[in-house]
Amino acid sequence: MKSNLFGLLLLLISIGFIESKTEKLLRSYVFQPDTPIRQNRLSNFTIFDSTETKILYRVRCSTRDFDTMVVIRYPNRDVFAYAEGVWVETPFNVTFSVYNKKDIGWTDGIVKKKRVYFNYALIVPWKRKELIMRKRTLSRKTVFYYESNGNQILARSAVKSWFGKERHTLSIFDDTVPDALTFVLLAMLHQRTELEVND
Repeated sequence: MKSNLFGLLLLLISIGFIESKTEKLLRSYVFQPDTPIRQNRLSNFTIFDSTETKILYRVRCSTRDFDTMVVIRYPNRDVFAYAEGVWVETPFNVTFSVYNKKDIGWTDGIVKKKRVYFNYALIVPWKRKELIMRKRTLSRKTVFYYESNGNQILARSAVKSWFGKERHTLSIFDDTVPDALTFVLLAMLHQRTELEVND
């Protein structure tokens, strides 16, 4: 029993350490759900610049036999990411394709999910490393980081409400991963949280 409590204490300390590191902000977005999520209808999202005056991306989602998501960059309406599979029901099974400007091409991958103690996480194998987006239970903050690279923070978001309208402030600290992949994972986490998916 003591060893379990000690392990839990170490986990909480490491989580606090990850989230207390200072990072250099590269850019920030406001990530806003367009409509309330309902059963059999996933919310879409609009992504603004930090001043909320310019639309930079839209995330379009649907669910029928399986869930789909498309990230569209504005104003040219170019597709920057696509995901499909099952993420709001069980069993969780997601594949994605994201445009990577660094490689000047598309990168395909899978998304896995994992629950560790009080944490819920989406995991993406990325170039022999693991990217983790984690939202703590009962928390309004989400962190995205490299687990196998000293827990390097890639992005962080916090939920804010304004006159009943919820939005995420999303801060990007690293260019290793395309922003569109961060949008995909954040949208999935939001939808699963809103629908209270327990699996």
